[in-house]
Amino acid sequence: MGKRKISKNNLNFLEEELEFIKKENLITSEQKVEILDKYDIVRLNFVRIILTIGAVLIGLGIISFIASNWEYITKTQKVLMIIGFYIVSNVLSYKFEHKYPKTSKSFLYIGTLIYGAGIFLIGQIFNYGGHFSKAFLFWGVGVIPVGSLFKDKLVFIFSHICLLIYLANSYHLDYLSYSTILIIPILYYINKNLGNSKVGTFFNNLVSLSSVLYFLNNYNVDEFYISVTFLIIGVFMYYAKTSFNRDIFKIQGLIVFGISGLILTDPYSWKESFEFIRSGVIISLIFSLLYVLYLFHETNKGNLISLIFICITIIRYYFDTFYDFMPKSMFFITSGVILLLFGHYFERMRNKRGGEFIEE
Repeated sequence: MGKRKISKNNLNFLEEELEFIKKENLITSEQKVEILDKYDIVRLNFVRIILTIGAVLIGLGIISFIASNWEYITKTQKVLMIIGFYIVSNVLSYKFEHKYPKTSKSFLYIGTLIYGAGIFLIGQIFNYGGHFSKAFLFWGVGVIPVGSLFKDKLVFIFSHICLLIYLANSYHLDYLSYSTILIIPILYYINKNLGNSKVGTFFNNLVSLSSVLYFLNNYNVDEFYISVTFLIIGVFMYYAKTSFNRDIFKIQGLIVFGISGLILTDPYSWKESFEFIRSGVIISLIFSLLYVLYLFHETNKGNLISLIFICITIIRYYFDTFYDFMPKSMFFITSGVILLLFGHYFERMRNKRGGEFIEE
């Protein structure tokens, strides 16, 4: 079994804790050394950085070469050049995979860039219309198998970014949109094969949340019900007993809960959704009180994110109430005082809990 990679700060913290435990006579010096020997510091790989930058520059150079000679190349030659460069890059990546793994990754990145550029360029060749975001959908879907086959997390995450660009810029619902429903389970499965990385889980969740928002918006669901839906999703993510990366689910769940809850503190959202409510002020105040009380409960457990949303909520009410009536200098001074009080409260909580806020 290989050594576990951790940051230098975490290794220093671990060493200090083991030293404390050794002084309490709970472990021996030999056991301390043996435990520390199981860990290694994560270091930036200079060679990989150089090769990655080189791969990007080569990819951009190939794209620039094709684009600059675009008018003088026939359609058949254009397609064959794009396909040829793509195949050569991936073949070289496969050939160097075992002997020169870092160089192999560089050719993999070149192929990924050529593949994406090829989608746009072939669209121009055959005058394919449609929204530009569809190209990012094809790009994202196309590189998923490559990232899985070569077990490359960078390519895998890049596929998520392409899908997020597609979801953020597709303003009309068409049959291609439904592909994201099929893709999401595949993304979780691939991430499992990649070791359930935290970054992979974060982006999987982000694509899932973006897909939900995309479909709700395109089916013209009222903003109030969208906020309520995400409030429920946030609670579910926060309390879900996942077998992997539960801390990522908790952090994202609380952020989703905090943002959707903040939107629901607005009286207008309640008034617009329920015609029998003449004014949404009372019901929004009741919700806001429950929302803030829950966030205080989480803050008391040492959760920094909940404290941030409490601060934002109070400032929002303060801004709505006093901005038009107070002198601007007094308004900003008072705002600063509120932030200082929250900062002081946060520092007290840190001191109570041994110097750090944690997710329980």
